Amino acid sequence: MLSYFRINDPYRLIIIFIALILLRLPFLTSTDWITVQELKWMVVGEKVNDGALLYSELWDNSGLPAAWVYAFIDLVAGRSVLVYQIVALLIFFLQVGFFNFIALKHKMYHENNYLPALFCGILALSLFNILSLSPALMGLTFILFSINSLLNYIASRNKLDGSLINIGIQIGIASLFYLPYFLFLLVHVAALLFFTSTQQRRYLLLLYGITFPSILIGLYYAWHGHLTDFLNNYFLSLFTIEPEGFMGLGQIFKLLGLTITLFLLASPKNTFFFRIQCFSGKNPENYVFVFSRFRPDNDALCK
Repeated sequence: MLSYFRINDPYRLIIIFIALILLRLPFLTSTDWITVQELKWMVVGEKVNDGALLYSELWDNSGLPAAWVYAFIDLVAGRSVLVYQIVALLIFFLQVGFFNFIALKHKMYHENNYLPALFCGILALSLFNILSLSPALMGLTFILFSINSLLNYIASRNKLDGSLINIGIQIGIASLFYLPYFLFLLVHVAALLFFTSTQQRRYLLLLYGITFPSILIGLYYAWHGHLTDFLNNYFLSLFTIEPEGFMGLGQIFKLLGLTITLFLLASPKNTFFFRIQCFSGKNPENYVFVFSRFRPDNDALCK
């Protein structure tokens, strides 16, 4: 079966999409699977659609763009669980396809295939609520955009200031959907430090891009006299509201162990390792650490 998805053919994504629909049918055909969070998002959509101003007249820490999406769905379909499930499934499928596109474009694996999309779909179905229309799911789309833009920037010889601003804006929009996504700033900064010689002022451009979407939303609330409500009920909610845990610590470690196991099983051909490789030169005893793709022919470098 896996050999079918090792062929570089975009139509393999259609098979993955059909498989996602079939495996998701119990959730699509029944309303018994609705969670408290999903019901809350429906209520948020209703209230915003009725004209309530989020964070001021409606106290909730959901991202404002996510609330707009819920309001639009409420306007079109009301409290239709099926519509919420279908929209979430479509968004996730587009994310899986785009992730596989990033993997193919930037040569992340030894082979060009659609196994990354397949395994993303399988892992997503292992958790019952990962395919719900959550702010985190919607914001993940812009995180993928930022990762693709970052890899394009690293690979480009002509590094433009506007590219870093765009990367920052994409992270900033994602954090407006789901606030913890702003932590991806650290990941992007680390990648720029290790793989580019980016000037210090360009890191400020990245920071400016991240804050720009929040500044626009802040100006909107300041215009209506509710800037404090926006700051308190969204940004400060990360520290004042206790997170709701749907999984125990033991379950989280089990899931982490499964992820690490899959990583180790895929390691011999598809991942990166720190390896010692020796290079011929004036001093044959010089050894350096390099960050290289593991391939069977790499040992030929140390003859």
